[in-house]
Amino acid sequence: RILWPKYFRNSWAEVRQVSWPTRRETWKLTFAVIAFALVFGLAAYGIDFVLDKIIERIVFRG
Repeated sequence: RILWPKYFRNSWAEVRQVSWPTRRETWKLTFAVIAFALVFGLAAYGIDFVLDKIIERIVFRG
């Protein structure tokens, strides 16, 4: 049996102990994630484009 008030009290105590990032750190990490996603997306697009052309030449022989 779970004692809900105790559970929420303990959970809130844990949340208060978390070391939250600063606003600046949050923006830096957000930018890093977006930049990585863009680079990865462009790389995936490039690989897909090249493989498409290779397969197209093999299938249509021309």
